[in-house]
Amino acid sequence: MSLPFYQTLNNRFAYLTENDGWLNKIYYKNWSDFYQVLSGALSKKLSESKVDKSFISFWRKKTYPPIEPSVLKELSRLLMEGVVFSFHSLKQARGLLEIPFYVVGDFYDMYEMMDIFKEKVRDVSAGVLSFDKKQKKWEIQFSKVFV
Repeated sequence: MSLPFYQTLNNRFAYLTENDGWLNKIYYKNWSDFYQVLSGALSKKLSESKVDKSFISFWRKKTYPPIEPSVLKELSRLLMEGVVFSFHSLKQARGLLEIPFYVVGDFYDMYEMMDIFKEKVRDVSAGVLSFDKKQKKWEIQFSKVFV
């Protein structure tokens, strides 16, 4: 297969998907673009999934800042193997929010990946992506197994 980037288009991305939208492939010309998109996608997903209650008992959504690319670059070795961020297993304390991530490998069939994740992988997280609410700072903490 030839490269998905064309000089006449001057494209930095190539997005390919199946009809069902379950399997997507995105090719990036620059790593900085990849980390920027991943950062925005993770913080947006967190903002959409987590609802905090205010003192006046109105429900409001919190917005979270994008993750700095330098923090995500610490994950580069694991990202090449295949990583799942589990928003379902999100842990929240008073001043800290933690999103566990798991190494699952590379799969073509996403249903097979979900089965293996539920059966085997979910028990051992590779670490957590944590957000300090007071300092408004993201950091990564790896499990001892993956250091």
